[in-house]
Amino acid sequence: MKSLFYTMLSCSLALVMTWLLMPGVGLAVEPVAPETSEQAPPTHSDAKVAPESARDSPAMPSLTLERRVHFLAPDGTDVVVEAGTYTADTSQTSQITLTAHGQASIALEAKTVKHDERIDQPIALAVPDENIDLVHAVVVLPEGRALDAVGSLSGTRARGVNPALLSAAQIQFAVQKQAPIVGIRGPSDFDLAYRYAPIHYQDTDSTNYRADFITRFDYDGNMIATDNWVHLTNFPLAAHA
Repeated sequence: MKSLFYTMLSCSLALVMTWLLMPGVGLAVEPVAPETSEQAPPTHSDAKVAPESARDSPAMPSLTLERRVHFLAPDGTDVVVEAGTYTADTSQTSQITLTAHGQASIALEAKTVKHDERIDQPIALAVPDENIDLVHAVVVLPEGRALDAVGSLSGTRARGVNPALLSAAQIQFAVQKQAPIVGIRGPSDFDLAYRYAPIHYQDTDSTNYRADFITRFDYDGNMIATDNWVHLTNFPLAAHA
């Protein structure tokens, strides 16, 4: 019996050893990664991504005041803006917020006016008024409106009288004047001629159609105007303007 027992035990051990040594079969043991002091690179979920509005928002426009100007704050009090260059923020309704580098922001009361300029981004301008005491801080916006804050050099304001805001024509002139600075195309010669060139209307008479030809003043070879009618049929009437 003992020999039979030892024989069966030996066979069992041989089968176990054979099973352990077969490729692809055995106990699964996860390898231990070596310790390292290096930190794993951040994943996309760990990286800080700037908000969409911060990445796509255009830079705020800036304007330069040559002298100290008195404006009205949104609460109606007087606020003084020193000479310098300021960024102009229009995110708040009915006000322009001016900020100079390293200084506190200054909020100005502003009124909405209309304009006809085709622009892709806001433009800030300091526009002198016909009244030499007044200065306009204007931010021209792409959607056909602008914010106009009217300031005074002296700080004096007539009671009950609101200074006139800029018209669309005045804004157009100011924008075109600043075109080389802000990078916008000014009107071409054709644009100016099409807008301001006079249009001539001329009555015609079919009984004497040659008299309606537009030609030179000296078509007959002399500078005498009184004989042009007499020479009407004697000389060619070449078109001339």
